[in-house]
Amino acid sequence: MNNYADSMNNNRACGNQRISNLNGEIVLHISPNPVRDNLNIYFVGNTSKDRWIELNVSNSIGQKVIQKRFEYSNIYSLDVSNLANGVYHIILNIENEIITKKLTKM
Repeated sequence: MNNYADSMNNNRACGNQRISNLNGEIVLHISPNPVRDNLNIYFVGNTSKDRWIELNVSNSIGQKVIQKRFEYSNIYSLDVSNLANGVYHIILNIENEIITKKLTKM
């Protein structure tokens, strides 16, 4: 997508990111951020309901600390209570589109 960076920049203020797929656009939102125990990941848009989403959480030095694979749903809750306080990156693979979000654990 040529305007992927523009789309991300336009939505950073509200914490949303958008990706396009064959079925249209998907908006991704995570909250709360910063997080203490449970992170909610919200998906809005058209995608195949029988698709899988791959989720990786990496720490500040790039080590994967969480790996999950789950069926597409409008909301997914992730338990991060066992993570040490710090900055992490969430990497989501949705229909071969990669989204990276910064996460602060308190």
